[in-house]
Amino acid sequence: MRALYNSTPTEPSQRTKAQKDVCLAANLGIMDYGEACCLQEKISALRTAGYIPDSMLLLQHNHVFTLGKHAELTDVLANSRVLKNIDTEIHRVDRGGQVTYHGPGQMVVYPILDVR
Repeated sequence: MRALYNSTPTEPSQRTKAQKDVCLAANLGIMDYGEACCLQEKISALRTAGYIPDSMLLLQHNHVFTLGKHAELTDVLANSRVLKNIDTEIHRVDRGGQVTYHGPGQMVVYPILDVR
C-alpha cells in the first residue's frame, strides 16, 4: 500500500469495471496509531476522488488507548505505572464511545470503502 503513493494514480474515468470491482488489502505489520491515522486520511482522499479502489488496511498497533468523544482519561482502567512500563500512548479520537485498547498481537482492520 505504501508503494501506492509512489505511483501515478489512475484517473477515475480511465478505470475499467474490473478495476472498479477490486478491493486492495495491505498487511502493514505493526504501525504507530498516529501514523496509521495519517495513512488512512491519505487513502480516504484518494478513494473519495476515485483514484483508487476500495481498500483495507490490516495492521497491529503498539500499545495504545483511544478515547472517544465522551471518554475521560479516568475511564482508562489501568495502573499508570503499568502504562508507563509498556510505553502506552493515549489518543483522543473523533468517534463516539468510550475507551478502546489496541496492542501487539491484535489485528485491526480499517476498511476504506465507497458505500454509495
